Amino acid sequence: MLVTSILDNHKMTDAQVLSEYKEQTSVETSFKVLKDPCFIDELFYKKPHRVESLAYIMIIALMLLTLLERTVRQSLKGETQRVMV
Repeated sequence: MLVTSILDNHKMTDAQVLSEYKEQTSVETSFKVLKDPCFIDELFYKKPHRVESLAYIMIIALMLLTLLERTVRQSLKGETQRVMV
């Protein structure tokens, strides 16, 4: 069951709502680094602006990581050989 605040079926069909929901998993997997207790437990800042600054830095780092992954995937799209890491 999916619940949405969009009540007008002309704005978004049920299939579109389901598609949007399924795309959220990629976002959640990206943010698992930020939610990792091993990383978060070690943080202790006395001033809120420092926590906010760190959050912005982490989001920028995630954006760069996602961009790098996308670039690598696009570069490997036509390749037939497997890449061993």
